[in-house]
Amino acid sequence: MNDNAARIEALDPQQSFIVSAPAGSGKTGLITQRVLRLLRTVESPEQILCITFTRKAAAEMALRIHNALRDALINPRPDDPYKAQIWDLAAAAIEHSKQMDWDLMDMPNRLRIQTIDGFCRYIASQFALETEIGVLPEPSDNIVSLYRIAARNLLDKLEEDSDTGRYVAVLLAHMGNNIERCERLLSELLSNREQWLPLIFNVANNHQYFQQVVEQLIDESLFRLEASLQPIAGELVELVDYAANQVPEDKNPQLVELKGIVELPDSSFTGLTQWKTIVGLMMTKDLKLRKSITKTQGFPKQDQHTKSRMLSLLDWCRDNTDVQEQLSNTLFLPDADLSTSQQTILDALGYLLPTLAAELTMVFKQQEQCDYPAITLAALDALQQSPHDQQITDITLRLDYSLRHILVDEFQDTSGSQMQLLEHLLAGWEPDDGRTLFLVGDAMQSLYGFRNANVGLFLQAQQHPIGPVQCRPLTLSTNFRSQQGIIDWVNSSFGRAFPDRADSARGAIPYSSSTAHNVLEAGNAVQFFGFSCEDSKDYPEAEAARIAALCVDIQQHHSDQSIAILVRNRGHLQQIIPALRHADLNWQAIDISPLKS
Repeated sequence: MNDNAARIEALDPQQSFIVSAPAGSGKTGLITQRVLRLLRTVESPEQILCITFTRKAAAEMALRIHNALRDALINPRPDDPYKAQIWDLAAAAIEHSKQMDWDLMDMPNRLRIQTIDGFCRYIASQFALETEIGVLPEPSDNIVSLYRIAARNLLDKLEEDSDTGRYVAVLLAHMGNNIERCERLLSELLSNREQWLPLIFNVANNHQYFQQVVEQLIDESLFRLEASLQPIAGELVELVDYAANQVPEDKNPQLVELKGIVELPDSSFTGLTQWKTIVGLMMTKDLKLRKSITKTQGFPKQDQHTKSRMLSLLDWCRDNTDVQEQLSNTLFLPDADLSTSQQTILDALGYLLPTLAAELTMVFKQQEQCDYPAITLAALDALQQSPHDQQITDITLRLDYSLRHILVDEFQDTSGSQMQLLEHLLAGWEPDDGRTLFLVGDAMQSLYGFRNANVGLFLQAQQHPIGPVQCRPLTLSTNFRSQQGIIDWVNSSFGRAFPDRADSARGAIPYSSSTAHNVLEAGNAVQFFGFSCEDSKDYPEAEAARIAALCVDIQQHHSDQSIAILVRNRGHLQQIIPALRHADLNWQAIDISPLKS
């Protein structure tokens, strides 16, 4: 295996790592091995904390570890090298457990393997008296309705003779006095309040702060744009200068101002107007790269050579998705100077958002419900109650153990507030003090955007310390799940679908190729069935009939194999399931069927 060295290094109990582990790379097996290795080094199993994002993943991890320990206890050492390695690690852990009198096999719950929400709830419960929300109920399954109630309660203050009432009026005016739209906006803001709530108290009526944020946003975007255009910078500057000298002044005065340009504009907010002019020369109003250019853009018909140069440059941009994205993003950038109306609405939001969060807290108490951000914020609130030195002691005492090793699975789905929580847990750690942090994930599989996951944090953790802990990056590239033909197709197809470069600010993740462990099988590993239907109304039925026919063919020729049908959403099955029934095919659709008949 070409990543075997990384897998061995990941078991070093003295080092902290962040491991990129694509789908099928044996991530759970690696975590299992590391936990078994760490069990030989600690005074109690509770000093190891494993965190993941779903109960299913936590249960699978616990089962893997327990099975490995049981196998080492009752079964002989296997011949397979991989299984033998796990057996050796588990046998050593069992021996250490006997020496320390842990009784680990009879008390498997001593292994702390929890979901991030479960761990946050545990912390909040230990500090329930200090936190504002107190003991937390289970998260609501219908949380959007509670958000709407809180938003409506805030908007109902419109008639009050108070600052709240006046700012609500400002917000409604900004939203065209559309109460439904405003309620929906406030509800959506509540769903990601863990991102803005810790900051909002410091920015209310702080015009300088907002100005700096806008300028920084522009600077970062223009820096990325300039970097993406470096391969064609010289040619682009010459062509912009040419167009500026040819275009009629009354057609494009902003372009005329670029006469004599000798280098790309400054990649800061001061150069925004010039950059927008250049991008406008290259793109149409619907954000498409121009396929033709005329004298209107500064390229007269008689100079075919220069027109050809410009079209070649645009073709180069068309072949670079990252460049196209940077160009289109530039046209959406706001002006650097905030207008009076913009400052007014920002002041209103700075005042209203904390009030909105307070309204939601009241709704939670009245309904005896909460949401996942409330759990995380309560845990953060608990850990932030005490001064730094006292905080470390309190965490250690109230959690009943001193953490020596923290492992986080699916780290790509970590949110900003969960990262803050992790930093608090690491408070007091020192470099090379024997305590370790082990982060595992795949930035290409970030799924929890709806839970405010920030995949950019994964990229940052590869480059910068988390608190006092610097994690060494490792990459797993071997895929054990699929045959070589599938891996080759995925590498070829998805390599073009991802950005060329990583960008933590935007959460841009380049594709990382995998290497197949399993050999190439006969036949086409991937087949694409594309067809069109003259009448678009008949397309769903025609597609469903084709899917059913494919399933019948597979069952006739490969009756021992299973079939999975993946669809975009439940509505997509409304034609497929009847087609399967019509073909007398048995199927299982857990949590999907019965559908509307």
